[in-house]
Amino acid sequence: MLRAKDAQIRLKLQCSRGTFRRKLKDGPQLPVAREHLRGFECFSSVDADCPLGEVSMAGPYPNKSPEKVNGFIHLRATEQPSDLNEWRKQSEALFQHLRRLMSFGLAHHVKAPIRELRTSTDWECTFTSQSTPRKNNHPVFHSMALQPFFDSAVSSFFDSSLKHKKISYAIEWFSMDAEYVESRLTNAITSLENLTASNLQPADKNILPKSIFKKIRPPLRKFIFCQLAKMVESSTLQASQAREFFENASKRLAGLNNTSLRRRVFRLSEKWGVPLGDLSMDELGRANIARNWIVHRGYYYPESPGAPKMQDLFDHVLLVREIVTRFVLTAIRYKGKYISFRGGQHDVDFPPNVSDSS
Repeated sequence: MLRAKDAQIRLKLQCSRGTFRRKLKDGPQLPVAREHLRGFECFSSVDADCPLGEVSMAGPYPNKSPEKVNGFIHLRATEQPSDLNEWRKQSEALFQHLRRLMSFGLAHHVKAPIRELRTSTDWECTFTSQSTPRKNNHPVFHSMALQPFFDSAVSSFFDSSLKHKKISYAIEWFSMDAEYVESRLTNAITSLENLTASNLQPADKNILPKSIFKKIRPPLRKFIFCQLAKMVESSTLQASQAREFFENASKRLAGLNNTSLRRRVFRLSEKWGVPLGDLSMDELGRANIARNWIVHRGYYYPESPGAPKMQDLFDHVLLVREIVTRFVLTAIRYKGKYISFRGGQHDVDFPPNVSDSS
């Protein structure tokens, strides 16, 4: 506070991120990293050993105050790292990996606004401004049964044989808060689209080989142009309409060779070994149509009294979330129980014993 003869000025500072450091006289002999969590719920704690040391996560159960910072991830090295900076970098990546997968498991974002690092000589604490997560009603795991999932989450971070790409984006969409069912379906299918777009080869996303489609596309374009020209000559069509249609058709021709979401999901499930034999890919196709109606029309259910009855939108949501769940669990090689909501909430085994189906 600054003082003058006749006035006072009180300074108030705000920042989105702040780091505090100080020297320690009696810090831990081995480095310790910790993140303080918001939105994490767990009965007791979950613990595992890993190449970086002993890692654990804990939080209140039930978490009646998700807006509060009341959980943590803790990592303690079991031997002195040869490179402290590298250990720190790896610990931050591990924490991010665990928070991401726990966000998937609890079906809402788990955040870490506070991070600490303690060594024998230094203490550092970083505070970050973050929004408050909102709980979702469809978790993949119960907060009292997280240990098997936590074990898989930790081990998958160090498993170099896992080749999945950009799964973090799929989890972000899967865990994103949505108030309306339409938004939940859009988020779930976007999550699925990300998985296929990031983990399939270009050839797997095409109906025809690229070399063949290159030969087909020019004749198609020429045919459309000729037909439009004839219509303009016969005054059946205005030149401006023909021009606009030809430009639009030329842009869309490239998409003719794209496979459907249903087919891409099936191909990726074969590649990863994801058990989908008890789930209908035809239903997935209908769910995708529903998503397209929502995106392009702004609504799903018909408004006219005599319109045909449509499948409940929430059924589509549950199907797509079930498919995404199985992809993520396969990606981290999880084996054990998880929660399914199709046909009512119940525990099921993963992987399930199902037959292959397209």
